[in-house]
Amino acid sequence: MIPFRGLICPVPTSAEQAVIVSHIDSAAVHIDQMLANIETAITRLADFCSALITEAPKGKIGLGQVKIPASP
Repeated sequence: MIPFRGLICPVPTSAEQAVIVSHIDSAAVHIDQMLANIETAITRLADFCSALITEAPKGKIGLGQVKIPASP
C-alpha cells in the first residue's frame, strides 16, 4: 500500500503488474487484428459496391452472377 494525498492505495506486486501488462498486451494485439480485419472488410465491401453500381446498370451483373467473397 502506498499513501497518496492522504489515501492508502493498494499497489499490485511487480509479478502481478507483469501479469496485468501481459494480459493488456495480448488484448491489444487481438484488438489490432480485429481492426485490421474490419478495415479489410470495409475496403472489400466498398470495392464490391462500386463494381455493382457501375456494372449492374449495364447488364453485366445479374443477380445469379453475384459472388460474395468469403471472409479471410
